[in-house]
Amino acid sequence: MADEKVTTVRAHGDHLMVKPIEPLDTIRGIAVAADGKDRPTEGVVVLVGPGRLTEMGVRMPPEDEVGDLVSYPSYAGKEIVDPRGFEPGIYLMIRQDELYLNYGKHTED
Repeated sequence: MADEKVTTVRAHGDHLMVKPIEPLDTIRGIAVAADGKDRPTEGVVVLVGPGRLTEMGVRMPPEDEVGDLVSYPSYAGKEIVDPRGFEPGIYLMIRQDELYLNYGKHTED
């Protein structure tokens, strides 16, 4: 099974998969990598579930989209290391209601 190619990856319900972004500190106007003591609290959404299902059976569409930059508490989500179908690294599976902010589409500056 380890050699099988993954063709479809889906998140369930109101779950999102987020690629954390390492925080940057600014020293005299120059961005430098943070000391790494704290877990990142911002990331880019890479996978979105279909949305929450209400008690009445109605699907509530997700508020966030792939590519959005989001903010979440440091304790949020469950870490997933090197998920199949994605670049190697650490990702978080987070419920949509755990997110604090959505900054819109992420752009590399």
